[in-house]
Amino acid sequence: MVGYCNPRIETVLAYHRRPLTVVYDQMRGLAHNVGAADGSVAVRVVHNAFLTELFKLFDKPLVATLPVRPNEPYPVHFGEISSDFLQAADFVVVAQNNKEDNPEPSVMIQLDQNDEIVYLRH
Repeated sequence: MVGYCNPRIETVLAYHRRPLTVVYDQMRGLAHNVGAADGSVAVRVVHNAFLTELFKLFDKPLVATLPVRPNEPYPVHFGEISSDFLQAADFVVVAQNNKEDNPEPSVMIQLDQNDEIVYLRH
């Protein structure tokens, strides 16, 4: 459930420096069209100064989609994002990459039925 942070996830968050996505099985308190068809939601944890300030100013969760279709390569920079995604977006911010940014996709984790961390993507 979003809003609940298991101690194992808290430990990963405290020490993890790469971009990290945590997948939760349930998405209580979020709009019905935010999560996946199975009810899960992926929450991205960022280490980017611009985005951190944006989140503080907005003071609400922001919803975004990964700008890539299944079986397509992950875009490493803005110029590789399909114009279809850009035209469909409500708002696009082109932020400068800096040493905090990592061009690789985030590490993705989820808790299994025994509250053990499972790495879905390294």
